[in-house]
Amino acid sequence: MNRRPLGYLDGVGAGVATIAIAIACYLAAASFRLRRVYEDFGEIQMPASTHIVLSAQWVYGMPLALLVALIALHIRRPRWGLVVLAVVAIAVNVFWYVSAWAPVFGLAGNVSSQ
Repeated sequence: MNRRPLGYLDGVGAGVATIAIAIACYLAAASFRLRRVYEDFGEIQMPASTHIVLSAQWVYGMPLALLVALIALHIRRPRWGLVVLAVVAIAVNVFWYVSAWAPVFGLAGNVSSQ
């Protein structure tokens, strides 16, 4: 197999993707706690995106999929692959965070001191 040498942007992409995968692992652990919090709230309307990011398939699958993609792209070495993975991993983490906390943000406007 004739692979191209890794360049500077490959290193930056791999580093940022690795940090984003670590953050995804943290979000996975936090998602279990959030799911229990929402169960304690009782029957509340949650956005579909919240159901998706709190599902076991997402919580276990997304960090694993990002890690497999990082390994595969590091082995195959397509041009811009690791940089694109870093951007995608950051976007996934932002979506995950916003979606997981959406019910809390929605309820915060309904809280009053009276």
